[in-house]
Amino acid sequence: MKKEIRRQERIFAIFIVRSMQSDGVVGDDQAQRLETALEYFLTWRLKLGCGPQLLWCDGTSAVQLNALSPNEYCIEGKARIGPEGGNAEDLFPVDFLGTIRIDASRSSLKAYHLVFSGVGNRLVARKAI
Repeated sequence: MKKEIRRQERIFAIFIVRSMQSDGVVGDDQAQRLETALEYFLTWRLKLGCGPQLLWCDGTSAVQLNALSPNEYCIEGKARIGPEGGNAEDLFPVDFLGTIRIDASRSSLKAYHLVFSGVGNRLVARKAI
């Protein structure tokens, strides 16, 4: 599973780099691709157990990504998450906010800290340096 998470981290990092315009925000034409890459990344990352049960992500929306530096970004948005193996009725909306750091080669996530709220408690997905 960790191998797949690392693969999804690489794919998401590549979409972050491709999505950013020279002014440091995501171009409208890239927003949907970025949201899809984020959804797949979160689906795998939430399987590691960010909360009391295994979760999955069924979509992201309103994702805003702003460059803090060439390799560090602030990200926020909305996601639909629910218990692994649950039905669509079990999904609940959450807001998320965090930071993402891309490695020097700009091809993988070096570190991230994402906080999800709106599920009765706070969930955190992180990768430390």
